[in-house]
Amino acid sequence: MTSCSVTAIVKETKPNLAVLEEPKNTVAVVNIGTQGREGPAGTGDKYYKYTQGSASAEWKIIHNLNKNPSITVQDSANDNVEGFCEYLNSNELVLTFSAAFSGVAYLN
Repeated sequence: MTSCSVTAIVKETKPNLAVLEEPKNTVAVVNIGTQGREGPAGTGDKYYKYTQGSASAEWKIIHNLNKNPSITVQDSANDNVEGFCEYLNSNELVLTFSAAFSGVAYLN
């Protein structure tokens, strides 16, 4: 188990902050045991990038990840967008939005 503590005392000035004391860093390491053996090489987590080229309020995505992935959606201006997700099975889902737009969905 490790713990870390960082302390800084600041005084608010407008519009900047001034540091009155230097930060004091403290790190404590407890219960150092013997290192275990190295595990097998992994392949990392599966991911899929889906591009919706034409504006649509409903995106059907076949990702073949064999899981219900987390999803981040960005419109063509790179702004994050929220919508509703329905997982059809472990390889397909439908995203529904309040307005039609094009963009990218990152599934992980």
